[in-house]
Amino acid sequence: MNTNELKKRYADGEQNFTAADLSGASLNWINLSGANLSRTDFYGAQLSGANLSQANLSAANLSGADLSRADLSGANLEGADLQGANLNNTNLTAAVYNQLTKFPQGFEPSKIGMLNSEQIKEQAAQTTSPPVVLADRTSTPTEDLNRTVVNSLGAHQVYQTTPFENSIPIPKLESAFTEQVPFPNPTAYGSSNSTPTATGSKGSEDLKKLTIAGSVIGAAIIIGFLITKNFQSTHQNNQIITKNNASEQPAQSVTIQTSPPQLRGNIMIGDWEGSFGLNSQESSTISITSESGQTFQGTLYTVGNKGGKFRIAIEGEINLNSRLVTIREVEILSKPSEESWFLGMNTGTVSSDFRQISGTGKDPRGNKYTWSFYRK
Repeated sequence: MNTNELKKRYADGEQNFTAADLSGASLNWINLSGANLSRTDFYGAQLSGANLSQANLSAANLSGADLSRADLSGANLEGADLQGANLNNTNLTAAVYNQLTKFPQGFEPSKIGMLNSEQIKEQAAQTTSPPVVLADRTSTPTEDLNRTVVNSLGAHQVYQTTPFENSIPIPKLESAFTEQVPFPNPTAYGSSNSTPTATGSKGSEDLKKLTIAGSVIGAAIIIGFLITKNFQSTHQNNQIITKNNASEQPAQSVTIQTSPPQLRGNIMIGDWEGSFGLNSQESSTISITSESGQTFQGTLYTVGNKGGKFRIAIEGEINLNSRLVTIREVEILSKPSEESWFLGMNTGTVSSDFRQISGTGKDPRGNKYTWSFYRK
């Protein structure tokens, strides 16, 4: 695949150039942002000022390539070979690498903002929190009172579970008073001065049972009141916990984002050097001379297909949040008499450090092309 074919296919919207042979190719200032270049051979290629941001360069051979002033921000470099590559002023912010990536001797990727994909995965696994599980409330306050008890009055024992483990056990009296207690008969003791018989002892025991039963019932009423208050308080706390957890979102996969720098004053004003159009072997320049808010004006200096020099007035806008750039060719200021020019519309992006712009264009005749410029 030659350089012109690559540019044309990319300008037509193609993104997949996996395992292409571009060794030794002259690709200065080319725009291949977001392209799939996995396992592509760039050995010894000229990629100075190239826009390879967000490109997939996994397992690509970039050894000996000239990547000076190129934009590789956010690119995937897992398993790529960059040994002997020229990385002078290369933008590698948020580019991803792993233990298989090979760098020039002495190069330290972490110091220039590159990201280790293996560390990102490990951190993501460590920061994922387990979900909060709330107890399922299935019983009523009345049912909570029926817990395992020891009935000192011989009542039937009742067994029932409840989600609140700190509830106080309360007896459910089912048979404490099923047996009728006879009232003592004075004639059973003989005369009023007679010594009581064994029957009198039974009446005394029954009286004790009545006393104990009354105490247990009173305690049950008090404890039942306390448990009801405890349930209301616990129910309110559960509602608060549920509301708080409802507002929390589950942990998501880690996403790396780069924020635009804090820019002051003029953003686009200055001279931008690079390539423009199908004749990318010739150097072109955009000189932006005025700026107001997010709009700017200037002049494009470029070379036509036959080598003639053109001077084109341009107007443009830049969105600082999305970093999208639009450049309109509005007037031909000068051109060679033997060549023609059709004013086109150009769209692209500016790099995260606001030092490189690149994109694609289309003229009224339907011709598509790429362009890329680097701020001097």
